[in-house]
Amino acid sequence: MVFVQVTFGGTINKQLRQTVQWLRSEEMLVYYMHNFKESWWPGGQLSSLWPRRSDEEKTQTKIDAKEKLLKNIPDVLSSFVGQKNSKIGATKIFEGFQDARANKQLFYILFELTMFSLFPEMLSPTVVSSAVSE
Repeated sequence: MVFVQVTFGGTINKQLRQTVQWLRSEEMLVYYMHNFKESWWPGGQLSSLWPRRSDEEKTQTKIDAKEKLLKNIPDVLSSFVGQKNSKIGATKIFEGFQDARANKQLFYILFELTMFSLFPEMLSPTVVSSAVSE
């Protein structure tokens, strides 16, 4: 593992920086805004509400998602910490994301960080002081 980090560390970091820079490029921002607009207002009309899922459907979706997560644990992780430990860890992470309130808070924090990264002019002293005080 250390050999890979020493050998390819600079290359990997450079590739990551380039990828992040491309994801934040003007053309990608336009792409994101277009997809957002089309998902909420397809064809210029406000989209209709989706039908509510039953508790059975929610439970089945949860079971399916957990099975897919456990089947797709990366081999590197399994070989590094062991297959049993990687499954236990993945299960704990999965269960951690089952709290709707915590997921909302995580979304709001990530959304705020994304907006500040994409639009640094939003970092006015007033906005920063109100965000820090919360």
